[in-house]
Amino acid sequence: MAAPFVLLVVDDTIDPLLRAALRARDPAPAVVRAAPDEIGEVVRRARVDVVVIGPHLTGASSLALVAELTALPAAPHVVALFAEPTDVRRVECARAGVWEHVLPTAGTDAFAPCAALIDRLLRNDARGAALSAQARQFQALVEASSDGVYILNEGRFSWVNRRFQEMVGFSAHELTAPGFSMLDEITAPESRALILERGRRVAAGEVLEPHYEFVARRRDGTTFDAHVSIAYLELDDGNAGALGIMQDITERKRFEKVLVRKNRELQLLNGLTATVTAAGDVDTTLQLACRHVLSMLDVDAAGVSLLRPDQRTLTLRASERLPHYIAEALADVPVDSSSLLARAFHSGVVEVIPDVRSDPRVTVEPLRTSDFGAAVVVPLRGRNERRVAGSHRVIGVAFALLPRGRSQSESDND
Repeated sequence: MAAPFVLLVVDDTIDPLLRAALRARDPAPAVVRAAPDEIGEVVRRARVDVVVIGPHLTGASSLALVAELTALPAAPHVVALFAEPTDVRRVECARAGVWEHVLPTAGTDAFAPCAALIDRLLRNDARGAALSAQARQFQALVEASSDGVYILNEGRFSWVNRRFQEMVGFSAHELTAPGFSMLDEITAPESRALILERGRRVAAGEVLEPHYEFVARRRDGTTFDAHVSIAYLELDDGNAGALGIMQDITERKRFEKVLVRKNRELQLLNGLTATVTAAGDVDTTLQLACRHVLSMLDVDAAGVSLLRPDQRTLTLRASERLPHYIAEALADVPVDSSSLLARAFHSGVVEVIPDVRSDPRVTVEPLRTSDFGAAVVVPLRGRNERRVAGSHRVIGVAFALLPRGRSQSESDND
C-alpha cells in the first residue's frame, strides 16, 4: 500500500519544522513541497491525500487556491494554516469545508498539533476528522441561517448565531453574559407568564409541545411576533439544555389578521344580504341589519339614521341596544348642526371617536355622559337618481358604540 502523500504549500520557515513533526508520526507520510501555481498539476498527476497551505499567502491567493482544490473531483483534504486566530479567512475556510489551524507562536513542539491533525486526516479517524468536519459544516450552515438559532444551558444562553443577535438587538457577548435575563430583556410583558409556565413545566419533567409562539422584545423596546421550535436535551456537562430556532412571524400574523377580518366582512355581508331579502319593508330591514351588526361585531349598540325627504334632518330609523335617552337625543339631528352624525353625513368619510366622553366632536350631552367608550360613524351611500356610473349620494349614516376599554382599530374600519 502506498504511503500517504502530503503536499506542502508553505514558506522556508515552516517547511523544515512541519516536516520534522510529520516524520515523528507512525507511519510517516511522504512529504513534497510545491509552489501555488504547481499544485493543480501535482494533484492531477498523483494521489495527494492532504494539502497544507501556509499563512504566507495573501487573502485572495489562499482563498482562490482553496476554491480550486475543493472543486476537484477527488479533492484532497486541505489544511489552511493561520498565524493569528482573528484572521477573517478562517470563517471562509470553515464554510468551504477546509480544515483551519492556528499555529502556536513558540515551543519546540509547536507543529505537533498540526501534525496530529494531518495524521487524523490520513487515518480517516471517524471520531476526529469526520466528526470535526460535520461540526464545521453545521456551524457554517447555522451561521448562514435566516432564522435565529440558540442553545440554552440551565435556562441561560450559551451560544447564539448571528441572525438571533440581529433579531433581538443584543450582541453574543451580552446574551451569554452570566447576568443576562431572557425573561426580562427579550420577552414582552404580555408573554412572560407563558415563558414562566413553560419553564416550570420543564423543571417538573413534563413533556412540552416543541412549538410555541410569543411576543419577543428587542433591545430598543419594540416587539415582534416570534415562533419557536425547541428541543429539550441534556448537554455534555450533564446540565439541562435546549436547542431553539426562532422565526420572526410578524408579517404572517398581520396576514392572518387580514384573512380573519376579510372572512368576518364576508359573513357580515352575506348576513345583511339575507336580512334584506327576508325583510318586507325598509324599517324592518334596517332593524334586522342593526341586530346582525351586533351579532357579528364586538359593539354595545348600533343605529341607522336616514335623511328625511325635506333634506334637512337625519332621523333615527332603527337601533339596537341604544339607551332610550340617547335614542331620544338622536331622534332628529339637523344636517346643518355640529353633531357627529351631521359631520359624517357632509364629509362622506368614516368618523372614529376614541372616547365619546372627551372628544370635542361629540356634542350630544347624553352620549358624553354615557358608559360607552369609542364610537364609529359610517356614511351610507345610495345610487344617484340620475344613475351616473360610479356616482353615489349620501343618504344617511350608520353608527356603532363600543364598550369602554376597547378602541376601534384601523383594520376594523376598512
